[in-house]
Amino acid sequence: DAATITPNFINGNVQAVTLGDNRTIANPSNIKAGATYIIILVQDVTGSRTITWGTKYKFSGGTAPTLTTTGGQADVITLVAYSTDILMVTSVLNFAIS
Repeated sequence: DAATITPNFINGNVQAVTLGDNRTIANPSNIKAGATYIIILVQDVTGSRTITWGTKYKFSGGTAPTLTTTGGQADVITLVAYSTDILMVTSVLNFAIS
């Protein structure tokens, strides 16, 4: 966790972070066209953390999802690399993880 989080997909296609405050998820490195990646965003006990997304993340209808705000809950963000510059994003929200 940091003010700006930069996923590096050479470290794996599935990555998780517990959000300690509002964060920016920068454009990732080592994107391979055609690959699928998953980012799991976990709210800390305080919750209500928000995300600002980098420019390579493309959301259906052009709007990022509203993340779960409950502390200790998780959201699963799935990224399909259309190219090395376009990540098509879907989400499944509000998982209990405890």
